Amino acid sequence: MAQDIRFPFPLLYPLRATPLLLVLVTAAFDALLLTNLLVAIIAVAAIGIFSLWFARYAFAVFDRTVEGFPDPPALEYETITPFTDLRPVQLAVLAGLGVFVVDLAAGLGGPAGRYIAAGALAALAPAVVTALALERNALAALNPANVLGYVSQMGPAYLGALAASLGTVGLAALAWRAGLGAFSALAVSLYLALVVMHLLGRAAFHRRAALGLRPTNAPEEAAAREEVEIRRRRERALARAYEQRRRPESALRDLLACIREEGDGLEVHRWFHRELAQWNDRRVALAHARVFIPRLLEAGRTAEAEHVLGMCRAVNAEFEIGDATAANAGQASGK
Repeated sequence: MAQDIRFPFPLLYPLRATPLLLVLVTAAFDALLLTNLLVAIIAVAAIGIFSLWFARYAFAVFDRTVEGFPDPPALEYETITPFTDLRPVQLAVLAGLGVFVVDLAAGLGGPAGRYIAAGALAALAPAVVTALALERNALAALNPANVLGYVSQMGPAYLGALAASLGTVGLAALAWRAGLGAFSALAVSLYLALVVMHLLGRAAFHRRAALGLRPTNAPEEAAAREEVEIRRRRERALARAYEQRRRPESALRDLLACIREEGDGLEVHRWFHRELAQWNDRRVALAHARVFIPRLLEAGRTAEAEHVLGMCRAVNAEFEIGDATAANAGQASGK
């Protein structure tokens, strides 16, 4: 999987304040409820609620990572309320269905059938979770063609996410077998669950083009937003200039201030001059040409300078840009 410097090392991701607090609180409550058999019924209900609460946040981690943000989501109402997003419930149903399939395979094929079914489901689990997370539909996650499509579209990034997912599951199993106690084992398991969701989000983000995604914080989207903002800024400058068109020098001062903010390049001058030339009142365009033409000549764009000069003289036959500049333009055109 390609490394993106915007994202931290995966195992450090849940160590931010918000996800770490959620891991510790959920593990503490679940461990507490597991220690007293007298409250078994309450424990089952409470653990289910806490698990949905945590799973909702885990999907929020996936969503934020897919959008290209390196930091975890804030602990807000929308990120932890279990039933505002049905993906955690659907994931629980899919997990139960997976257990049923493994047991059925064991009944039909013995231990070999169990291992084959468990291995196949483990290999496809990241794609199933990704399909559910992106499409918010359990049927999409159950469609074999759709799931295999995600595997194919994510390419090498999927293999990286699969290896990382299996590794984190293995670490969680070791935590439970090491006799660390319910709280420690739960904390490690929940912590690694957030790592897996973050890694799946990263894999989808890196393969966003193949998956047809347009993340908010992707470099290309940031460039598109910047382009839109530049366009709006230029249009505001043009609107102000149009209001002052009867005073061309005043209008030009505002335009040049905007042009300087963008680096005073020829492309900016060219864009403004093209827009100004479309006005019925060409006085501001002529005023700008007295700045634009010398800049073109300085850059060696003599043919373009002569073209702009010709357009200006078609509007005003007596148009001049200064003796030296006019002479240079005339020499460039052979006149």
